[in-house]
Amino acid sequence: MTIVIEILETADCAHAELTERLVRQLATDLNVGVEVRHSIVRSAQQALEQRFAGTPTVLVDGYDLELDVEPTVVLACRRYQGGKSVPPRWLVEAALLRAAQPRSILFLCHANSVRSQMAEALARQLLPPAVQVQSAGSVSSYVHALARQVLDEIGLDTSELRSKSVAEIDAAPIEAVITLCDEQTCPVFLGHARRVHWPIRDPSSAFEAKSALEAFRACRDEIAQRIRQLVPRQKVRG
Repeated sequence: MTIVIEILETADCAHAELTERLVRQLATDLNVGVEVRHSIVRSAQQALEQRFAGTPTVLVDGYDLELDVEPTVVLACRRYQGGKSVPPRWLVEAALLRAAQPRSILFLCHANSVRSQMAEALARQLLPPAVQVQSAGSVSSYVHALARQVLDEIGLDTSELRSKSVAEIDAAPIEAVITLCDEQTCPVFLGHARRVHWPIRDPSSAFEAKSALEAFRACRDEIAQRIRQLVPRQKVRG
C-alpha cells in the first residue's frame, strides 16, 4: 500500500519543507509507503478546488489532517493546534495510521486503569465494528471509578471493562499499538505492530474531587478527539 500525501502551499511558504520532512520521518517510523506530491496554490479558485485550508495544507489520501477543517480562499499561513505552522506529530501519525487501516489496535498504559481503559471504550464506540480493540498495562490493577463515571456520562457501557496485563495479550494479530503514558514508563510490546505514542497526562494526579472530575473529562475528550482521527474514510484522491 502506498499512501498519497499532497502538500498544498503558497509560493513563499517556509514551512512546507519542514512538514514534508516530518511526514516522511513518521511514515518511515510507521513502516508505511508514501508518495508525496506538492502543489502551489496561486488563486482563490484553485484554493477552493483543492480544499486548501492555509499553507501548508496536508491531504492524506485526499483528506485534510484535521478532517473537518473548512477550505479558505485566503492564501495565508496555517495555524495548527498549539498555534504552530507545522502540524503536530500525533496528527500526522493518526492520519497515516488511518490510511493504513489497521484491523486490530492495542492501547497501552502503565496500569491499564484510566487512559488506556477510556481509549478502549471510546475506540469501540467510534471505530468500525470490524476493528478489534483491546487495552492493557505493564501490570493489571483496577478500572478507576472516575474513568467509569466520565464514560457513563457520554452513554458508554463500562460493565465489561477490566484491567489487564500486557502479558495476557496475544501479540500475533495486533497491527497497531498506541501508548498513552506520559510520566510513567510504558510497557514493552514484543510484536510487529505499528507503534504510535500519544503522551497524555494522567488525570488521577488531580486530588481534589472537583478538579479530578474535570481532569478525567478533559482526558476523555482529548483521547476521543484523537481516536476520531483514526476513523477510516473512503479514499477520494490519488
